Amino acid sequence: MDNNVLIEKAKATADLLVETMVEFPESIYSTYEEVLSEAPAKSEIQPREFSQSDFKRVLFEVLCFATYIIMGQEVPKFIVRRRYILGSTPDAEGIKYYNEKLFNYLQEYFENLKFGTIREIVITAMTPDIQFGLGEPLNAAKRVASYVQSGASLKAAKLFAQYLAYAVDAENYIFTKILGAYCVETNSGYCSYCP
Repeated sequence: MDNNVLIEKAKATADLLVETMVEFPESIYSTYEEVLSEAPAKSEIQPREFSQSDFKRVLFEVLCFATYIIMGQEVPKFIVRRRYILGSTPDAEGIKYYNEKLFNYLQEYFENLKFGTIREIVITAMTPDIQFGLGEPLNAAKRVASYVQSGASLKAAKLFAQYLAYAVDAENYIFTKILGAYCVETNSGYCSYCP
């Protein structure tokens, strides 16, 4: 495929990805609040208030995971070299070029909205109780690389559920990781808790 076509398709994909996912954080938080409001009164889990940074943090996680899926699993199906006798094979050079352009467009989106000023949520202490705090600034390259380095889609899905749980409500991690796993299963076909 011609590089100009790949650039156009990468831009269109990035635009569509952002357009379709921009409302996703609101959906996550609505589900979170709904489930907590239905929990028994004695559960002591109270929904927390969300800031604009929280919404951006969740959008960041969703966009990075979606980009990982697109780059690693969808793009190789469509950017192929035609060999009529042997069938089609993925065009490694074209895939690499397209993925680079797609990621650059996503990175540009994050930079324009100043996502780099937002810090990820991390564990800061393990004893006597687990404590959470702010870590490094959000970094899309590191996040997508962590999915790639996980070695398998199911492991990447579990990792996404963890990142999403920290972004939604780290203090109630067990509950929010289940919410993250549910989001993965219903939106990408992966089940974080399937064998």
